Amino acid sequence: MIGALNRGGAEQVVINLCNHLNRDVFDVAVVSLSDDIPMAERLIQREKVPVYTCGRLPGIPPLRNFIKTAWNLRKVIIRFEPDIVHSHLYSFNAPLQWLGSLGLKCKHFVTIHSVGYHYSKHDHWPSKVFRLCEKLNVKLSNAYVISVSNSVRAVLSQISLFQSSKIKTIYNGINTQCFLYKESLVFKYGSTLDKDYKNLFVVHIARFYEVKGHRYLLQAWPKVVAEVPEARLLLVGDGPLKGEMQRLADALGAVESVRFMGLRDDVPAILACCSLGVFPSLFEGLPVAPIEMMSMGLPVVASDIGPLREVIGDEEAGILFPPKHPDELAKAIVCLLKDDALRERLGKAARQRACRLFSVERQVAEHERLYLNLLGLPHGR
Repeated sequence: MIGALNRGGAEQVVINLCNHLNRDVFDVAVVSLSDDIPMAERLIQREKVPVYTCGRLPGIPPLRNFIKTAWNLRKVIIRFEPDIVHSHLYSFNAPLQWLGSLGLKCKHFVTIHSVGYHYSKHDHWPSKVFRLCEKLNVKLSNAYVISVSNSVRAVLSQISLFQSSKIKTIYNGINTQCFLYKESLVFKYGSTLDKDYKNLFVVHIARFYEVKGHRYLLQAWPKVVAEVPEARLLLVGDGPLKGEMQRLADALGAVESVRFMGLRDDVPAILACCSLGVFPSLFEGLPVAPIEMMSMGLPVVASDIGPLREVIGDEEAGILFPPKHPDELAKAIVCLLKDDALRERLGKAARQRACRLFSVERQVAEHERLYLNLLGLPHGR
């Protein structure tokens, strides 16, 4: 269960999980609380996973929306009769998950993909109310909690929101074979980016939100181009701050070397044409985009925050820099663009690390073991 099936890291994790669960053991269905499901075709067309919607809509009174969504969700759950109800992006879905399965004998799982504002502002009263509601929801549903990183797990344990013994870390996974470097991708797509193949492309993939750090990357970029004139920045994604970031690029005189790529379905081809990835987020749970970059063999320049440290390792697969420091970000990018040997060494290590820790096969196997253990059933993986 998830709030919507639009483009995003958590949504892609849900799709990967559903598409790779062992169908000899599990029947799978996805419930989107809203009718916003542009990514549903990746489930329906490829793996025939049924997708249900519950009609949650923006712009109508919250109580009416809640009642309507809860009623529709309960009808879906009664029809499907699940043994397991697994909710993602939990804070939005927890009360509905509990109400929808009230009175039914099913195990509850919740995956918390990030710890944001309400988890960090410990003394702010709205945050205290928020966390109290989440704790009540967990107790009512007796949910087993999955965190996507040890950093998320540590925060949840620290603020005593969940019982530590009922929190398990399972890293997000990707299909590493889809993000495998192939020269054919470069030949097919590279000329659309650079006719003469002379430029060095740096890529950032994220929604345009303040927390994703586009502002600091753009502030760093003129310093990068001053040192490496052939550098080009590709910004993949969309979001409410895109227009503001385009104006910032113009004000910084960086328009010629920055390309706003929008939402893309050809991310592997774009990554294959790039020299390195960058991910300057201010906080995360466990982002998928830098893992995709690593799987393609790109070293990653990332903010030195807990979850990204788990992704990159001890600078095993890239370079970490202090968040909100454009000068340090620029130095790290320039360092990699100027040092081909270092870039190649870190890129190879990045691919190996992505395959070892963040494959969809590992993610699915850990979920299957957890599901079957709590149901008291044997498992073969």
